[in-house]
Amino acid sequence: MPYKRLSTRLSTVMLLSALSGAAFGDAIDHANPKHGKQLHDAACTSCHKRMYGGDAGAIYTQPGRMISDRTELLQRVALCVSRNHLNWFPDDEADVARYLNDSYYHFAR
Repeated sequence: MPYKRLSTRLSTVMLLSALSGAAFGDAIDHANPKHGKQLHDAACTSCHKRMYGGDAGAIYTQPGRMISDRTELLQRVALCVSRNHLNWFPDDEADVARYLNDSYYHFAR
């Protein structure tokens, strides 16, 4: 019996994860890349330049990059926002993710 409950719970978690991934992708679809570029240039570029010897864009174009889809891109932006104590709203994060996707990643919907 405990296995059946565990299986039901795992199925629920998997379903919610899939739905949240779709929601993340939708957030990028409706985001404003021009605003995202402004936020990115103001808050992200200087750190990325330090990390990559003056080439801020190298973080996005390096071989073996860890981002493989739009959901991971939005999650990574949210992680950077949290780590750097940026007081952005989720819409701001989506704007930056949209800018990065349009400019560097080109992940399809």
